[in-house]
Amino acid sequence: SDTTGLLAALGINTFFEGDSLETIAMNNSLENDSTLLCAGHVNGDGEVNSGDNTTATLLSELADKTVDISTALTSTTQTLSGYLQALCSQVGADAATAEYNETYNETLLEDISTSCEEVSGVNLDEELTYIMQYQQYYEACAKMIETASEMFEIVMSLK
Repeated sequence: SDTTGLLAALGINTFFEGDSLETIAMNNSLENDSTLLCAGHVNGDGEVNSGDNTTATLLSELADKTVDISTALTSTTQTLSGYLQALCSQVGADAATAEYNETYNETLLEDISTSCEEVSGVNLDEELTYIMQYQQYYEACAKMIETASEMFEIVMSLK
């Protein structure tokens, strides 16, 4: 939709459309008509010479070009595709290690919890049953005391 060529002149990307990671896609105009893709170098007059493929050639050479890549932890010289492969391998290995550690720690927690229950000898279901029995005993005793108190009052009133 950029009929003036302003976006391309300013270096604003016109190859893709969409506004988020989920909606990004190749611009439909480029998919349907590859002649719209400028593979040449823009000269001083703002023109691209017919048949010029300077930009496309430079982009294709990036696949095999070694570059210096520095991060906070490492510094290396290799191709971009090689670095991407190494990075993906490292992420995969880290993810597998994290999953293993999660499984190991969950199993360890269950084992320790079981050991603690065995040592303490406390079964929560059994203890709850005892508490309910004691509560019923208490209610029965309270009813008996209340009945005895009423009987005592009746006996006292007979006097």
